[in-house]
Amino acid sequence: MFRNIDSILVLACDTSYYAGLTAKYWFGSIAKIRTDVETVSEYHYLESVSSPRVRRDDLAVGRNHRHARCAQVCAVARHDARAMCGVATSAMVSLTELGFPTHAGREIGGTSTKTFTTQFVGLFILAVTLGKLRDSVNVEQEAAYLKPLRYLPVALNGVLGLEPQIIAWSEEFARKEGAFFLGRGLSRCGVFQPYR
Repeated sequence: MFRNIDSILVLACDTSYYAGLTAKYWFGSIAKIRTDVETVSEYHYLESVSSPRVRRDDLAVGRNHRHARCAQVCAVARHDARAMCGVATSAMVSLTELGFPTHAGREIGGTSTKTFTTQFVGLFILAVTLGKLRDSVNVEQEAAYLKPLRYLPVALNGVLGLEPQIIAWSEEFARKEGAFFLGRGLSRCGVFQPYR
């Protein structure tokens, strides 16, 4: 299914778009696949020209059932689109050939932090899997890529343990008039998340 593709088009909105921008780096550097990332609202109105010689795979990435438009756009672009979504019962998952629910759970706040994080992990694993299928990742490299993911629960609990310190920082930060976030490469995509 994924073995013979030449490129990937990631269609997403909101914070999922920033996860897609990060995945663009992973798909390129790990799986050696050219990747484009578009917001659904813009892609919907683009008149795209697709070469019949390019075997492209479309991947819709969204947060929940409200992002069914991602899947609809993918279905128009290609009939065999894939979808990654935080909710397994989402229309995105049912309207595409292959669904990848991240099971992020219900978001309490408006920034969809759980969805953003689970999409990062899911897209990274997909990049490693594609790299393995395309022979750009060997067994040792695969193990090296995936080993840090085993420590993710411990690392997240460590961050949660910093809550009192983070609250103190946020109270100090709240008095500031502005913020300047810097990022390059993979970090560039993540700095957009605080603005959501």
